Amino acid sequence: MSLLPRTFYVVGCDSCGTTYYVQNLEDDTEDELTLATSELPESWARCMTSEGWIATTRHLCPNCVKARGDSFIERLELERTHMPLFDLPVRRPAKGEGTDPS
Repeated sequence: MSLLPRTFYVVGCDSCGTTYYVQNLEDDTEDELTLATSELPESWARCMTSEGWIATTRHLCPNCVKARGDSFIERLELERTHMPLFDLPVRRPAKGEGTDPS
């Protein structure tokens, strides 16, 4: 008998590391979602998004999704109410200005 190496992937949040747990229909327990390949099946992606996860090339749990959404809204509000710093004129010394010739 020979053993073949096999890689398993556990689905978790790329931001905080929270593991995605699936409801086990047989005994009302929760198991972490473990895949045999790095690709997330479409049916699991639908299930995850229905629970508030973002399931793309980077998986984000509902808490991280909310935090990123809040951060994005805050940034938009700041940009609407404040002048952006990068629009302020920047004075740069002319060529040769500010150098000591001696």
